[in-house]
Amino acid sequence: MNRRFLLGLGMALLVGGGFVLARGATYTTNETLFEVGGWKPKVEARRTVPPWVGGVLVIAGAALIVAGVRRRS
Repeated sequence: MNRRFLLGLGMALLVGGGFVLARGATYTTNETLFEVGGWKPKVEARRTVPPWVGGVLVIAGAALIVAGVRRRS
C-alpha cells in the first residue's frame, strides 16, 4: 500500500473516532411495527453509536499512522 494512503486513512479514522468519543454520533433507522394486509406502520428510531466504536477507530487510526510512518518508500 502507498504510504500517503496509510497516513490519510489513519488520520481519517483517528479524527472520526475522536469525534465519536468526544461528541457521540447518532443514526436513524426506519422500523416496521407490524403488517396488516398492505398497511405497514413504520416508526423512525434514533440510535447512538456506542463509545467503544470510537475507541476502536482511534486505535486503528493510530496503528495505520504508525505503519505509514515506518513504511519505506
